[in-house]
Formats: sequence, C-alpha cells, structure tokens
Amino acid sequence: MTKTVFKFVYTTGVKVILSILLALFSICAVKNLLTIFQVFGWHSSVLWLDIAGLILSVFLIVFIILIFTYSRYVVTNSSLYVRIGMVFQKIPCGLISTVVKIPQDGAIFILYTSQSAKPSQLKINIVEEDLDKFISA
Repeated sequence: MTKTVFKFVYTTGVKVILSILLALFSICAVKNLLTIFQVFGWHSSVLWLDIAGLILSVFLIVFIILIFTYSRYVVTNSSLYVRIGMVFQKIPCGLISTVVKIPQDGAIFILYTSQSAKPSQLKINIVEEDLDKFISA
C-alpha cells in the first residue's frame, strides 16, 4: 500500500486567528493557575471552576498546537485522509467523482459523495508545487 503525505497549508487569516486563540487560552491558563495558588492576593471563590478552567485551557492549547503542527492530507491506494490536529475524515476513493485543478487559484477541488449520499466538495490547501503530485496520487 502506497502512502503519500501532503502538509496542510493555512491562510494568513487562519494563522492569525489561531495565534490569537493560543495567546488567549495561555492567558486564561496562567490566570487560573495564579488564582488556584492565591498569588497576588487573588482568591478563588469556587475552586473547582478554576481547576476546570485550567484543564480546559490546557486542552485547548494542546489542540491548537496540534492543528498547527499535525495537519495533513494522506493519500493511500484506497482512501484520502484529511487530518486536522486530532480530527480526521476518511474519504474512500470510490466515492470521489471528480478532482479539479484550478490553475488561476492554485487550488484543487475534490467532488465526492459523502456517507449520507449527499454531494460534497473539499478544497485542498497544499503548496502549489505539490498540486500535480497530489492529483497523480
């Protein structure tokens, strides 16, 4: 079974939004940590809420870091896997009806039938040099 991996490329707007969210969740985690240990005279009125907020903030920080570092397309003989962080979608090759390359836009669109028998589309966000390799894979 051949397996080809293509790295997901984010637009500048998405990178900015994810960076802002990462900074906000980091601030929340530090604030909850300082409140739990009563630093700077900050006292926790409901300790379990601060602990839950700290756990949620750390989870979201890890999730955003995974989105930045581990987002890719994996093409095998039988399927196309779209992995964005911990979330992934499998599209069997038999359900893919059309692969369209738009040279002006530098993009690839995949038209396929979803598991619920509805027509769906997917825009592939990869480096332009890899577009032809992706289509051949």
